[in-house]
Amino acid sequence: MSKPKDELPPHSIEAEQGVLGCCLLNQEKLDVCLQAGMTRQWFYDLRHSEVFDALVATYNRAIPSDVIIIGQVLKEAGKIQHVGGLAYLSELMDKVPSAEIITHYTQILRDYFIRRRLMFALADGQLKARDERETADNLMASVESAIDQCRIGVAEAESLTSKEAVAVVIDTLQERAAKAKESSGVTGVPTGFKQLNRMTAGWQAGELILVCARPAVGKSALLMNFARAAAVDSRVPTLVLTAEMSIEQMARRLVCEVASVDGKIVRNGDIYNIPSYASEQRRLVSSAARVQKSPIFWRYVKGMAACEVGALIRSHVRKHGVGLVVIDYLQLLEPDHRTGTMTYDIGTVAESLKGFGVKNNVPIICAAQLNRECAKGNRRPQISDIGDSKQIEQAGEVIMLIHRDTEEDPTKAEVNLAKQREGETGVIPMGYVPAWCRFTEEAVVPE
Repeated sequence: MSKPKDELPPHSIEAEQGVLGCCLLNQEKLDVCLQAGMTRQWFYDLRHSEVFDALVATYNRAIPSDVIIIGQVLKEAGKIQHVGGLAYLSELMDKVPSAEIITHYTQILRDYFIRRRLMFALADGQLKARDERETADNLMASVESAIDQCRIGVAEAESLTSKEAVAVVIDTLQERAAKAKESSGVTGVPTGFKQLNRMTAGWQAGELILVCARPAVGKSALLMNFARAAAVDSRVPTLVLTAEMSIEQMARRLVCEVASVDGKIVRNGDIYNIPSYASEQRRLVSSAARVQKSPIFWRYVKGMAACEVGALIRSHVRKHGVGLVVIDYLQLLEPDHRTGTMTYDIGTVAESLKGFGVKNNVPIICAAQLNRECAKGNRRPQISDIGDSKQIEQAGEVIMLIHRDTEEDPTKAEVNLAKQREGETGVIPMGYVPAWCRFTEEAVVPE
């Protein structure tokens, strides 16, 4: 006699079917699952575990997957009949209206997986509690350890021995020394500014770099200057994630900056309609060709959950060898789980971005909005102006604060390297060309 449904371990067959259906509709959605830490154990139904394994196998071998290919993989493993054949795989795809809702299904699976592990851990604790040969202290320690293992990621994480950790340090040192010799002391991704290169040695893998300023001071411009230095000048594959401006706006700004052309005459069409702008038109066409050939990947991400952003980063690092991620900007991204407290939610997004950088071994530069209070009296911003959330400050290895007097002299700027966990700090005087959206190395802007 089968158990009543309410006695079965917590699970959702519908959510499991939803995850697999989304991945069959769009293979790239598997990145969302893997970024969340999903494994075959997340699935209660063994059929679904087998389908998930087949999806991961084709993904790891960079084989485009669909129902036929996944069916073939399962057939070769002798499991196609066990999962219900091609008919069931097709049925999984019919279960979901769109692959875009995979984050919702993933969160449901995660919740049920943790509940099952917790239930089994507590049941085991109950059995051990009846064994009087166990001391109470040992029993508590055993149960606490078992509960710790229920946390996603803890059980799967692998520790390094001291020997392995030091070997990583030595390998990294040797790699950085070779880069420094080739690139005048720059061991990371070039910033595009000599003084900033000297102070940071370039953007380092795994770092979260926060570029902070009040509105309309130049956060987006400085981010695109960094993207240009990496992708256009140094050919470092760069992922640009924009949550504020459209991709067309960001790309147009970059082309105009590379061409040293006033963005206004491009935006209103004068560059093509007024003969006196022939020189600017030639520069624009030439620069557009340079940007087209550069390894930049663009994506609009406003309202996207942090885990989906992580999946995008993972996917682009794997497929395109992305070496730098630029995000505009922090407060427009969504947390994986809303708490109702905005400062805490934004802090969790910052911590997630930091984790994505470490996991994918790539530097992430992210703009962040400062409180409008710092605009009063045109005072220079401080780290405390980032907001009430200490999580944001703690997540960033590097924090830069932009100051520019947009009324008195909009061509002068300061970039305050206010925090650098492994390097020096200080204020760097710069110039700014509003027409080109370009920060310049010197405080004096070229004519």
